[in-house]
Amino acid sequence: MPINRADSKASKASKASTASKASSNSKASKHSVLSSKSNLRHFSVDTLRGMQQPTISRKIFRLIKSEKYAIRAAKLAGRERAAIAQQLTEWGEDTDDHAVSQVSDKVAVLLLEIANQEEGYADQLEEYRSLLKQIRNMENSVVPVREKHAKLNDEFEKLKLKEPNSPRGPQLQNELTRSEAGYLVTEAQLNNVTRQTFKRAIDLHIRAVFERAEKQAILARHAHEMLGLLDDSTLLPNETRPVFTDFVAARGVLNSAEGELATWTNSLPEFPTPTRRAAGAAGTEETGAGEAGRGEEDEETERAAV
Repeated sequence: MPINRADSKASKASKASTASKASSNSKASKHSVLSSKSNLRHFSVDTLRGMQQPTISRKIFRLIKSEKYAIRAAKLAGRERAAIAQQLTEWGEDTDDHAVSQVSDKVAVLLLEIANQEEGYADQLEEYRSLLKQIRNMENSVVPVREKHAKLNDEFEKLKLKEPNSPRGPQLQNELTRSEAGYLVTEAQLNNVTRQTFKRAIDLHIRAVFERAEKQAILARHAHEMLGLLDDSTLLPNETRPVFTDFVAARGVLNSAEGELATWTNSLPEFPTPTRRAAGAAGTEETGAGEAGRGEEDEETERAAV
């Protein structure tokens, strides 16, 4: 029986199309799996905890978590720099050049101290981060008060619309008045704690940055001075370098760096102790409210007399 060439070509084209679609579906499936794995990789317990936080404190929660990773990175960077300083000493010892060995060892001591400043900086940031947690906890504490006050307010407004003469009205109004007083106290505490703690926290952060920068600058300056003791003039083939004799000078550089670090003080001025401006303003408002209340009482007395 003769083979129909047109049918054969159509069959081959159909098979090629089916294979292409299968390959495309397979690639799409793999891409979907990889995408889902990538999404899972970005999802963590911290992400879940952030989603569970009240709306008011979600952003500071993320800030605290980001600072946690930054502090961890600073500590890791300090350890890496300390390891590099040790490797510099080991390399200098194997150069068979006495002067390079001596200078590299002393420079490594200063570089190691620069690395230690990173550790101290990270420790100070931990305290700064704990202050941010106080703000977060205060924000979380106002949520129940706000929700209770909003619920009572909504209930009272609905009661006024549906049953204006309901006997529950006065009772609910008294509850709303007490809730309003507690709400105002809580909001004032939130404002005071947020401002004062925020100022303390960022001040601590800035002081830590300032201290690290100035101490590392001191160490870098002395490391540069130490390098000046190494003779790097061009040596001709038949010449020999003089023996390194600047041991006293090298020790003097180290002692000078140690002395400057020991006597260093943070020159940033301290902020004054928070004053009770808000309390004074509130007292003025209360005095005005009291005078207005006494005026209303006088008017009522006069009406009663008439």
